[in-house]
Amino acid sequence: MAYESLDAYAEQFERERQSSAERADALKNLLFGDAWRDA
Repeated sequence: MAYESLDAYAEQFERERQSSAERADALKNLLFGDAWRDA
């Protein structure tokens, strides 16, 4: 039962990490356009 609880947290952390990366990419696009992707 404890393992299943940890698995649920792992999924939540993965979603938060993913959304954090998406926010970072959106901010980079806003500030630099697509130029940062070429670096």
